[in-house]
Amino acid sequence: RQCSAGSYAFEASISCTKCGAGKSSSSVGGPSPAVCSDCQEGSYSSAQGAAICSPCSAGSYSGAAASACIMCAPGYYSDTPMATSPATCQACIAGKYSLYPFATCNDCPAGSYSLAQAKECDICLPGTYSTGIGQPASPGLCKECMAGTYSLSGFSTCFLCLQGKFNPVKHAGTCSDCAGGLYVNVAGQSAC
Repeated sequence: RQCSAGSYAFEASISCTKCGAGKSSSSVGGPSPAVCSDCQEGSYSSAQGAAICSPCSAGSYSGAAASACIMCAPGYYSDTPMATSPATCQACIAGKYSLYPFATCNDCPAGSYSLAQAKECDICLPGTYSTGIGQPASPGLCKECMAGTYSLSGFSTCFLCLQGKFNPVKHAGTCSDCAGGLYVNVAGQSAC
């Protein structure tokens, strides 16, 4: 019987030996380990006995004879499949992020922002908001909510205080209940 692709057998062997991880062989009936070739840069084989090496996907790279691709670091991306070097991993620009290896960086959603090389976006604090998508960090990006309104962390708008609640100050994360004996029957008020 012949050894299948990804394996070989010396003369007078009783079984086939698989090519090691990081190698492959498309030859059937290989007579020696010489049929096992190193995976080329930009490809890998994680298991023994591979007939072909698999290409590294965008967001990763490898050298020769790799048993796995190396992922770009968080905050970096690569749109190059079968990349051969970490130099293909580019830093995400401010306003974008990449936590996992991607072919592109993602925009920070409204209510958040980032510096360059970010693996996540920073969010606007309670009492502030930001409407833009993909915003780089800058002073004053997160605007203050006005009296009579509020916002939670990472919001893209301020909300009116509900009836029965008020907020007398800017930059509030909550509204307060009107005290006993007082009321407000209109939303968005700064006093009862």
